[in-house]
Order: sequence, then C-alpha cells, then structure tokens
Amino acid sequence: MKKVFIFGNKGNMGRRYAAILRDLKHNAVGCDVGDSAAAWSFDYGTSDAVIIATNTENHVPIARFLVPEKKPVLCEKPITKDISELETLLGHAEKAKMQLSMVSQYDNLLEKGSTGRTYYNYFKSGNDGLAWDCINIIWHAQGIIELKNESPLWKCAINGKWLSQAWLDQAYITMIANWLNEPYEPQYERILNSHKKVLDYLDGKFN
Repeated sequence: MKKVFIFGNKGNMGRRYAAILRDLKHNAVGCDVGDSAAAWSFDYGTSDAVIIATNTENHVPIARFLVPEKKPVLCEKPITKDISELETLLGHAEKAKMQLSMVSQYDNLLEKGSTGRTYYNYFKSGNDGLAWDCINIIWHAQGIIELKNESPLWKCAINGKWLSQAWLDQAYITMIANWLNEPYEPQYERILNSHKKVLDYLDGKFN
C-alpha cells in the first residue's frame, strides 16, 4: 500500500482520485488550495507520490515546489496554458530528473490510428475549454480528430464508439494503477508537444 498526497483533494478531480486510490487499496491524503502548510506538511512529507488536482493556475507553482523531490508527481491537464512557463518548468524538471507525469487517461482508450470526435457543452466551456479539456484526445488520436462545440452535452466517440462513463472511469483507474506501479519513463517532450498541439488547434484548426 502506498500513501499518495493530493493537492486539491476537496475538488471534483481530487475526490475522484482519492476514491480510485482507496479502491486500489492505497492511502489517499491531501490538502485544499487554501490550507496552510502546517495542516498538511506531515502527510506530504511521509507520502510516496503526489497528485496535483487543483485549478490550472495553481499547477505550475505547486510543480515548482515539487521539482527537487524524488517522488512521482502526476499533474492534471493542462499543466499550464502558457508554453513559455511550461518550457521553463520542464527544463527544471528534466535537470532535476523529476518524475513528472501528466494525466493521460486516454492512453488506455486510444490505439494506433485512432480517430476521435468530440462534442462539448458550450454552455460551460467555450472553444478554449473544449480544446484544453480534450488535450489527450487531440494528442493521441493519430487519425482524424474533430472538435465540435455545438452540443449541450459532452459526448465523445473513439473509433466510432461512444465513450461511456464506465469506460472512462476504468481508464482513470488503469491510469492511476499504472502510474504507481510501472517504471517511470520521462514525458517532458510529450507533455510539451501535447500543449503545443492544443494551441495549434486554437490558433487555426478549431473555431
């Protein structure tokens, strides 16, 4: 059993990760963004791994704090919408050999040559949110990827099959299990390229 510290444990994604960790028989601890260091420093210091599940604007400051650590770190996507900021962070991470990974649940859904079609809730997200929320689909789909901001509901099809909640839930479970148990492989270049890919869509391929 491993002890995993979650930054942002009271948010929607933080609660999801805590539930997954408990289901996998691991110990989930953490803090909310507004909690003082005194409230979480012991649990953080004795943890085996860290998940950053806060709002996007808090990802880089927390990741910078974690750079010197030797613990595996899994950060929600996008890490940041600022490419220059991301390049600086990844440069420090690579130099320190930080075990930084980005949430990539679609690794378990997309196969080589996959095609994807995504419809998103425009009442909630808008064009910018659509692309960033679908960062993994955009990066991993090696065939055709279509983004449509025209539905009042979020829907996603991969290889012509509509993504179900059960399918997505299992993808998250598999991702966390693999992250904690498989040997770490550096992801710096992949993380950077995936963020650039989203900006490419925002700049010209999606409107």
